[in-house]
Amino acid sequence: MRQLVWCVVIFQIFVSVSLGANILAIIPTASFAHQMPFRPLWRELAKRGHNITLVTTDPMDDLSLKGVKEIDIGYGYQIMEKHQVFDTISNDSKSFIEMGRAFVRAFNETNNKFFQSPEGQNLIHNKDNHYDLLMVEAQLPAMMVFSWWYQIPFIGLSSMDCALQYHDTAGNLVHHLVTPDPNMQVQDTFWDRLKSFLYIWIYRALLNFTTFPKEQRILQQYFGANVPTIPEIQNNMSMLFVATNPIFQPIRALMPNTITVGNGMHIGESKPLAPEIQRFLDEAEEGAIYFSLGTNVKSRYLNASAKSELLKAFTGLPYRVLWKTDEQFDDLPANIKAQKWFSSQPDILLHPNIKLFITQGGLQSMQESLNANKPMIGISFFGDQHSNVDRMVQLGFGLKVHKHNITEETVREAIGEVISNFKYSDKAKEFGDIFRDAIAPNVETAAWWTEYVLRHKGAKHFRNPLLDMPLWKAYMLDVFGLICLFIFVFIRLLSLILHSISRNIC
Repeated sequence: MRQLVWCVVIFQIFVSVSLGANILAIIPTASFAHQMPFRPLWRELAKRGHNITLVTTDPMDDLSLKGVKEIDIGYGYQIMEKHQVFDTISNDSKSFIEMGRAFVRAFNETNNKFFQSPEGQNLIHNKDNHYDLLMVEAQLPAMMVFSWWYQIPFIGLSSMDCALQYHDTAGNLVHHLVTPDPNMQVQDTFWDRLKSFLYIWIYRALLNFTTFPKEQRILQQYFGANVPTIPEIQNNMSMLFVATNPIFQPIRALMPNTITVGNGMHIGESKPLAPEIQRFLDEAEEGAIYFSLGTNVKSRYLNASAKSELLKAFTGLPYRVLWKTDEQFDDLPANIKAQKWFSSQPDILLHPNIKLFITQGGLQSMQESLNANKPMIGISFFGDQHSNVDRMVQLGFGLKVHKHNITEETVREAIGEVISNFKYSDKAKEFGDIFRDAIAPNVETAAWWTEYVLRHKGAKHFRNPLLDMPLWKAYMLDVFGLICLFIFVFIRLLSLILHSISRNIC
């Protein structure tokens, strides 16, 4: 019997090792909100016997997690701060071109530093490395070069709706009004439609004529002159995992190579709160408010007046307030607890005494709030936060307070309206039920499709055939040309006949 048990164990180990793939995963954006959604996927893939080499700005540092080797590029945060990326994109006076330049400078410096590092050099030059799949964030595409370098398929990952070039690459619909860029606020007005139209074409032009050439020079420096062009590398993407959901983003026609993981993949099983937080919320007899502007919106993005007005608005409320902020306050009133970090935002929102979530409109935060059936007040600052908050207001599970209109009156009025008017909590529950209703947990879906790409060494059979056609064929310009020629000949002949008839009559 003992020998049989040992045979089974050895067989399981053999199967795990033989079937386990080596996966190179790269999430280079210095933002916890970009890293967190995919942590459950790394754990699930490791549990299934795969070996993951993860390049990340926020290592999990979990010694119990076998099969995941982490490469820390946390210096990306210092580089983002050096180039004042979040200060720039939260400044309404800056154009989207200035915002894009700040991002590109920071990303290119991060890429350079990584390629020069011992870990990067090891990935480039160590011939003993073997990988079966690349999983890489769909931001700037330079890191996708490892797919060509190792001659392996790759999956693009996006913790929010991704930039339009990746939908282009996947063959998905990109429409100026129906599916605008996620960073654009587009209402159904002529000027918004014009703005979206110009944005998309200017964005594509800047991408192809300024951003890609800069990245190309970086890749040639480290991978040689024969490295393919950025568009060629990008167009080899086998699949795209994108965190979209019809609640938060417009409906978009998607190809089979695009897998949506927008049902809160990062939200795990509920865990106990820290004792002092549990006690603070348990004792909130009239209810409590949770206020967090996420990891990227710093308190300095609010002027002194706004912070003072918020404090005045919260003081004296019948509700207790949990306030996540890096601001230091002296002598806070008893109903307010402020600290730099709360370890479990999803579990805080699940507490029955939480009546309202005041948020910056980050996608993961809004997913967590609807998962807990909690209405929201949105104060958006940059990126997709604006469109997320607009969507929240449109669907009726929250209100918006503009960041330049934060006063004691506007904040108290919004709090009173959302808490006292049950239509907001009813809508939050309605869309929370929709949000949680998925055929399978997102992490299982993502893991299955990852292994699908591994099994078939890519998924080129899902590729939209339009992408490989010349423009004249894709848009049927030859057909339209022939039709136009027939129309022209017909009109010309008709004109000659009528002219001849008129001359004979005269």
